[in-house]
Amino acid sequence: MNDNGRRQFIAKFGILSLSALSATTLLQACANGEAPAETKSSPSPKPAPAAAEEVAENIDCSTYNENLSPTDLKTRESLGYIEQSETADQNCSNCRFYNPAKFKGDCGACQLFANGAVASGAWCKTWAVKEG
Repeated sequence: MNDNGRRQFIAKFGILSLSALSATTLLQACANGEAPAETKSSPSPKPAPAAAEEVAENIDCSTYNENLSPTDLKTRESLGYIEQSETADQNCSNCRFYNPAKFKGDCGACQLFANGAVASGAWCKTWAVKEG
C-alpha cells in the first residue's frame, strides 16, 4: 500500500470511528443514561372481531394498549403523549410518524412507539408535520 493509500484509509477509518462513537453517545443521551432494560416486547394486539368492523370508528385505542410494558408506558410519558391534542392543527393524524393503516377505527401506530396504538387526535412533543 502506498503512502497516499494509507492516509486515505486512516482518514476514512477515523471518520467511521467518530460516527459510530457519536451515534452511541446520542443513543445513550436519548435513553437518559439508563442501561437498556431486558424486557420482552408486548404481545401484538388481538385482532378486533368481525362484528366490530361496523363500529370501527368508535374503537377506543386503549383496547390495543392493555398489554403495554412499563418501558412502553415510560416512552409515551417521556414524549409527553396525550390522548387529545390541545393544538387544533397538531395531532397524530397529520404527523409524519403516524401510520393509520395498522389499527382499526380512529387508531393508528406511531413510528416512535414500539408497541400499542395512538389516537388520531392525540399529540406528543415529537409531533412533526406530515409532508405531502
